[in-house]
Amino acid sequence: MNNKIKQYGYIGHGFVPDVQDEDYELGSEQLPKIVLVDDGNWTPYLPKGEKQKRREWDTFGCTVYNTLQCVEILEKRKFGIDVDYSERFTYIKSKTWPPGNSPNKVAQSIRDFGLIPETMLLFDDSIMSLDQYADVNSITAEMEENGKQWKQKNNFQYEWVWKTEIPLQEKKERMKEELRRSPLGVSVCAWKERDGIYYKDEYDTDNHWSDGIMVGYEGKYPLFYDSYPPFLKRLDPDYDFSFSMRYHIERQISPPAPIYPIAAPPIPVKVSFWDK
Repeated sequence: MNNKIKQYGYIGHGFVPDVQDEDYELGSEQLPKIVLVDDGNWTPYLPKGEKQKRREWDTFGCTVYNTLQCVEILEKRKFGIDVDYSERFTYIKSKTWPPGNSPNKVAQSIRDFGLIPETMLLFDDSIMSLDQYADVNSITAEMEENGKQWKQKNNFQYEWVWKTEIPLQEKKERMKEELRRSPLGVSVCAWKERDGIYYKDEYDTDNHWSDGIMVGYEGKYPLFYDSYPPFLKRLDPDYDFSFSMRYHIERQISPPAPIYPIAAPPIPVKVSFWDK
């Protein structure tokens, strides 16, 4: 029986499902199983909310925005630092464009090209159109070098929480367990709301990627963090997510510093952003 998750064509808000056979899945033992937040409550580590839509146009970059938020949350929990990475850099390097992108391609782009600070490539009021936002010429050699420096410093990994369709109860159990190790990226149908609760009908198609920051529960409702305001949303207790992904990051072990003869010191090099 072939129970592979259906690949829907409708996108809407930037999520394109694209599960590959070679992608890691929970149970493959490829990612470390380190418990970071025993109760799954990641709210103390939330970054400031950032909108993927401004003015009258949308970037369709939910997979970029919410994947980077997961990285920022993990770094705050593991390393005690507040970071704000440039979504535009990853948007361009992952070749995201309407109608959107897949979360695994965005995550792989981070592994391939690293991340740079938001201050190096801003999304501010000077950006008047999507073409300007996604202009590949916006990326400089200095940005490329800083992304490389981040990649050398960090080992970033990702895996699907499930790759084939499984029962709702099993999804809940897997997500509850994996939330102890990582904030989870999840696909949702954006957005249907009734009495302050976001829900999904049986035949709705997921079209948006959100980082699921479950705070345990508010009563019986799971809480999720998003790139559309209100950023923190209460979802139906039986919300059936089609896809979910977890992440892991650790510092790379630096090689020993070379020993130079006294008469031949190393040539000074420009200090990167990450060494400041």
